[in-house]
Amino acid sequence: MSIVGYKAAGHDGTVCCIENGVLRYSIEGEKDSGERHALIEPEEFKSILDRWHTNPSVVCSDSRSMDTHLLEYQGISLDEICWSRASAAGREFEYASVPHELAHIACAYALSDLPEGQEFYALVWEGYLGRLYHVDKNFLISKLEVMDYVGVRYSFPYHATGRDGMYGHSAAGKIMALAGLAKPDDVRQPHVKRITDLLLDSFVTHARHERISLNGDLDLLYRELSYLDGKAVDSPEFVALCKALQEGIFNRFYAVAHRNVDRKLPLVIVGGCALNCDWNTQWRNCGLFSSVFVPPVPNDCGIAIGVAAAVNYIKTGRMKLSWDVYAGEEFVEENGHLGELGFREQELDLQSLCEGMLERDWVIAWLQGRYEMGPRALCHRSLIAAPFRTEIRDRLNAIKKREYFRPVAPVCLEETVSEHFDWRGSSPHMLYFQNVSSPQLRATTHLDGTARVQTINESQDRNTYALLREMKKVSGVGVACNTSLNFLGKGFINRSSDLAKYAGEQKLNAVVVNDRMYVRPAGPTAQ
Repeated sequence: MSIVGYKAAGHDGTVCCIENGVLRYSIEGEKDSGERHALIEPEEFKSILDRWHTNPSVVCSDSRSMDTHLLEYQGISLDEICWSRASAAGREFEYASVPHELAHIACAYALSDLPEGQEFYALVWEGYLGRLYHVDKNFLISKLEVMDYVGVRYSFPYHATGRDGMYGHSAAGKIMALAGLAKPDDVRQPHVKRITDLLLDSFVTHARHERISLNGDLDLLYRELSYLDGKAVDSPEFVALCKALQEGIFNRFYAVAHRNVDRKLPLVIVGGCALNCDWNTQWRNCGLFSSVFVPPVPNDCGIAIGVAAAVNYIKTGRMKLSWDVYAGEEFVEENGHLGELGFREQELDLQSLCEGMLERDWVIAWLQGRYEMGPRALCHRSLIAAPFRTEIRDRLNAIKKREYFRPVAPVCLEETVSEHFDWRGSSPHMLYFQNVSSPQLRATTHLDGTARVQTINESQDRNTYALLREMKKVSGVGVACNTSLNFLGKGFINRSSDLAKYAGEQKLNAVVVNDRMYVRPAGPTAQ
């Protein structure tokens, strides 16, 4: 039985396929240099099924419309899945429409390491939702409403003060980075607390492109925020509000969890706010839960997996999946492009790559196998560099066209992670913050002393593991900078024509594709 999940509306378009409890693939609309958060149109849907020789028994999607209102999110029961017959791409199949909330919970549970039938708690928080759930051994879900419109509240100061990125998807990541710049005394100022309380207590959102206040005085909130007019995004006043709002939202949810969590069960976290590493780490360390799991696709690009997992449960009695994070498509090879730019092809030489990064500040495009699912680059479509100099962080941010305050993540050998970070064990999907204990890692340490680590072991990624082992051999530290390989506003690069264009524009020093290496002989480096 082939069950195809299709996230077709809104944003983060994705197509996945489950066969016999195995996730065969998860293809995202933004990948292969598509627009960020792009949909997958019907013709591309057909092309994906053809490329992967998929003849679906069931196609399923979520029931949330593009112009959604919060009421349309309702639905957490398997009984609320709607069934029909449909045809598309020249195929006829059974069709299932799965509630959006249910899909998020099913995705997190299906990808977690929890056994089939395990009772657990689930936290779903994103732009419109903010709820804690209990899920029993029969996947019966009960809901504890906490505070909806979490992502909207979190990003609201960007919109209200005329900064870009509000109801787009970039504001949240910037606010998380800016919060790390705040000083404790600034956060405790009375006007910062007053605005934070207003944001937490006012039921504010936008729907169908109109601002709405359903509870509280939205005009008062705008007036209170007017003191930020003309202030830089990294000003003490703005970063203090970012930090206070980040703390306030977590504390509000933690208080509800503390009152209602009466057994030490596992917690799964999903929704776009599950990309907030600070919150994930606080949940992990709070002591209320026996374990915490965040999937690598917590945002809406995991909805396709969630709807397919829910349908798989109904059809087979099993929801748990066998999966690998590198579930995307293979790199598309085309002829001649890198050679035309002067790159010389040679055998992969990890020692010369590491020496180039350490001695000559090389920035390397590093591409391996199938691309990773989810928004975080996990060393299959990455830019790699040495982690020791702040100038390297600045160069990477210049290449990425990002603000100076955006941190660059480290990738680290799993067996040595505790030598450099306040962490033990694995963190394979870059979803938690760690305090940095090695002062030499200046390029990958945020201004608040934290980092967002990805750990690697040999079974996960043979070539990247070997690269980090060589880095440790030549530098004493098995750590490198790791940031995504993409054009501004686009998903990961996945074909050689785009790769050559990017390498030429950004004056990259070397490119590695699987076991092949291309080196620019003596070209200039980007400043």
